[in-house]
Order: sequence, then C-alpha cells, then structure tokens
Amino acid sequence: MMPRLENYPEGADASSETSESCSQIELFFEEVFKHAALVSNISNEQVKDDLERKLDYQFHNPYILYEALFHPSISSHGWFNDYEDYRDFSYLRLCSFGNSILKLTAADILRPKIKETSDILMDYGEFNGKSFLDIEHWSLRLLLAEEVLAKIGSELGLQKCVIRVAGNDSQREQDILNANLVVSLVAAVFEDAEAASNDKYEAAKNVVKQLYQKEITLLILYMQQCIDTCESTSQDPVSRLRKKASELRFLLDFEEESNSHNRTNGIADYAVKIRLHRDCFMDKVVRGTSTVSLEEAKRNAARSALIRFEELEKGNEFTKKNEYWK
Repeated sequence: MMPRLENYPEGADASSETSESCSQIELFFEEVFKHAALVSNISNEQVKDDLERKLDYQFHNPYILYEALFHPSISSHGWFNDYEDYRDFSYLRLCSFGNSILKLTAADILRPKIKETSDILMDYGEFNGKSFLDIEHWSLRLLLAEEVLAKIGSELGLQKCVIRVAGNDSQREQDILNANLVVSLVAAVFEDAEAASNDKYEAAKNVVKQLYQKEITLLILYMQQCIDTCESTSQDPVSRLRKKASELRFLLDFEEESNSHNRTNGIADYAVKIRLHRDCFMDKVVRGTSTVSLEEAKRNAARSALIRFEELEKGNEFTKKNEYWK
C-alpha cells in the first residue's frame, strides 16, 4: 500500500479539489508499483528512509521524491494511457531548474573560503583582480562535473531507487542517469520544503552540503594549502624579491655564475648573479654565493638585491634618476 500524505495540503478539506488530486496521485503510484517489470524498491519504507538518511532530509510529500526518481520511459507503456495527466511526470522537469539551485547553493557553501583564498593570493601577487571569480568558476566546474555527480548518485544507490522498467543501459547511460537524478533530488528538496512552508533554499543547501561532503572538504583543504604555500613563500627572499621587483616595475635576470664544486681554501662552490634593470635605468648586478647549494646561493643573491632595493627607495643611490621611482 502506498504511503498516504499527511496534512497535504495543510488545512485542506477532504472534498476539496486538492484532496481529489491527492487521491489521484496515490492511485497513479499504486498502479505504477504494481508492475513486475519495474526496477525500483523506493516504495519500500526502509529503502526510502535510507535514502532520506543519506540526504539528511525527510520529505513531507513522498510523491515529490517519487517524481525526482521517475523515469519518463514508463509513459511508453499501454497502461499509462489511463493517466495522461502524468505524461510529463519525470525527473526531467526537476532537472530543468535543479542545476541552477545546485550551482547557487554550492557557490554559497564555498564562498567564504574562496574569498579568503583569493584575497590572500592577491596580497601575494599570485592572481589578478579576477581571482575570486576564477577560483569560484574552477570550484563549481569540479563539483558540477558529470563524473562527480554520477559518483554521488552511485553512492546513494539511485540505480536501485529509480522508478523505471528494466533496461540494458550502458555504463555511460547509467552515469548520465545517476548524475541527472542527483540534480533532480536537489530540486525535489527545494520544492518539498517550499510546500511545507520551510526555508527552501536552506533545505537545498544543507542537502548539497551533505551530498558533497568529501568533495567540499577536499576543495577547502586545497585552498588552505594554497594559502599556506603563499604564506610560507612570502618569507622566502627570492619570492619577496620577485614581488618587490614587480611592484617597482623592475626586471630580474638570474644567472648561474659558477658551479665548480671546489671547496679548497673555503672558495664558494656556487654563485648566482642577479641583474636588475628597468627602462633606461642603469643596470645593477648583485651576487650571492654558497657552499651548500645553488638554491642557497640564489637566496643569498636575493637578500643582497632586497638590500639594494631598500637603498634605491631611500634615494641613497642614483639620485639623478629619482623620477623613475614616482
């Protein structure tokens, strides 16, 4: 026996048009679930409860959930002719606006971390002024990718819940269907919450957060790693030099001067030369040496260059060219 709606709609009279419509949809689904060829166990209360638990949402109107899982191929069967009013009843209707809800809610969930990341990256000169939109676009493309949605649908077990007749779908067709069903379910939660006079946006957002737990955690972790890397490299003299040169519109040329591996009499094994030049401004060359590695020599050269920049900014050198610092 199909589960009956409770308080649908709230305060409706038993003889009202809405109550009659309610009875019709109950009869319709009773007929749907009679067919032995049907591949679905969503009418089983335990299966339905398990799906709702995975979504972290309980449907007030089970028929909205059924529509989200309803495959349009059923309408091709002869018995369906008695139910012409439900000819367009399928997950496709919900998919038509589900993508927009999914995109908006996913962006809302990630936005605080995206803003923090883009602000820090811009502070360190890693991105241009469009960095916020760049990161948001990249994050949403990842979350809304068909393979990601298909994986979520598979983990939800939607292939056993979809209301359809038996078929021999290829793996590709199954993935497409799973992806569409996930989108449809998000839209179904939105509609169900609205019908129950709840905050439909927050309800959908919470379900999206539940569905994308792993993916959102990984994205936030990746963005945090970007922040940590920037904060770490900001202490590196080579990174600081590149940033300073960019601010003052200087070009930098790094050149390895030697790599003799000769430690006799304490002679440096590694030496790096950095040439600083800008427009017609006189080139300046600084050097750094190290007995440890070429990278250490490069860092030592960068430290010397930073000192030179400080001197230039103070006007202690090249005072006749001060106009280039304006």
